[in-house]
Amino acid sequence: MTLTDLVDWREMNAYSLGLQAYMYGFPLIYMAELRHQWVTNPESDFYAALNHFHIKTELTTATNYTTGGSPNNDTLYAWGWIDLTEEPVILSVPETNNRYYVIQLADFYSDNFASIGKKTTGTKAGNYAITPPGWIGDLPASINDSFESPTPYVLAFERTVVNGAADLDAVLLIQSQFSITPLRYWGKSNAKPPKNHEIWKPYEAVIDLMGDWKTINRAMTENPPRAIDQTLVTMMKQIGIGPGESLDFDYLHPSVINGLKRAAIDGKKMLRPAIIEGGG
Repeated sequence: MTLTDLVDWREMNAYSLGLQAYMYGFPLIYMAELRHQWVTNPESDFYAALNHFHIKTELTTATNYTTGGSPNNDTLYAWGWIDLTEEPVILSVPETNNRYYVIQLADFYSDNFASIGKKTTGTKAGNYAITPPGWIGDLPASINDSFESPTPYVLAFERTVVNGAADLDAVLLIQSQFSITPLRYWGKSNAKPPKNHEIWKPYEAVIDLMGDWKTINRAMTENPPRAIDQTLVTMMKQIGIGPGESLDFDYLHPSVINGLKRAAIDGKKMLRPAIIEGGG
């Protein structure tokens, strides 16, 4: 018996490529889970419809905030999932009178692509357009600036500094004035964008060991990767992973499926310490 007889090359190849694919695709799993939880679950930390903000009304602590990073006890939070699948949105901010605030804009791969706030755009009231990838069109003259998102879905994470408990009411007034308006509703008096809580649920990954791969494939199809990642995307397609790839893996060789299952298990183990140490 030779070494070739003992090694299933298909499984080893799928496992090796699968580990790389899992590292790349994990942010998609994480963001899909956060989006589904915060958009559809009223009991979640930041429940809000798409294109709406959830405004926190109390200072965050380690006990009342348990997802999405480390809490700050000197800022108020607001989070919102932005849907750009049909059109741009306008993110409006109030005058903060030199008070520090920032709105962090992250694409679906969890990469920050822009920020609005004291250090970047100042503290005057303003309106900022967030546009879909590759969008071409006319924006209203009242727009201060625009930012193109790499993906159709964006996580907006806002923080405003609070100078002690006595300052809380002043900050709540500021927080209440942040808004997200789809372009079709811009400039229309008394327009009320609908509250859409419909979003697909990530696939079961505890019982179905291919669940994470289904989530990655669907999320990559919904949020195509950047051109700079094309070399890795081409490699992943060899094992059925990537944008436009099937959610039904039965067409793959059984050895490839085994390799992908092992990669998902070990990928989680490899990432867990990094997530804990990074505070994510």
